Amino acid sequence: MPTPTPQSPTPSSNPQPLTPNPYVFGIRHHGPGSARSLRQALATLKPDVILVEGPPDAEAVLSLLAHAEMQPPVALLIYVPDDPKRAVYYPFAVFSPEWQAIHYGLTNNLTVRFMDLPQAYQLAEAPSDPTLNCRVS
Repeated sequence: MPTPTPQSPTPSSNPQPLTPNPYVFGIRHHGPGSARSLRQALATLKPDVILVEGPPDAEAVLSLLAHAEMQPPVALLIYVPDDPKRAVYYPFAVFSPEWQAIHYGLTNNLTVRFMDLPQAYQLAEAPSDPTLNCRVS
């Protein structure tokens, strides 16, 4: 995967608002090569924000991944409290691009967010279920 080169804005006598310049990386889950390339690209690009495919229901626990004692392999578990067999888990290994992106962002004091359809919707019994109650562990 070639390393992207950050683009510098060109000076002008009529400054314009900055245009977002997002980068999207296609990754292979648990791919050591993807993880290594992504980490190098993040170090080169120095982003302001990192978005990772994952459940927004779990954003409250993202900061735990930066704790010194939190070492992969680890997994995030989301389940329906009254029906725990209805669950989903997100495994992270040191060679996971997701782990590398999250860890890079948190250790560099960047905004890191999950982006995907919330698991509360996917685990709901019916789309009209008003509680959409699920627990994150």
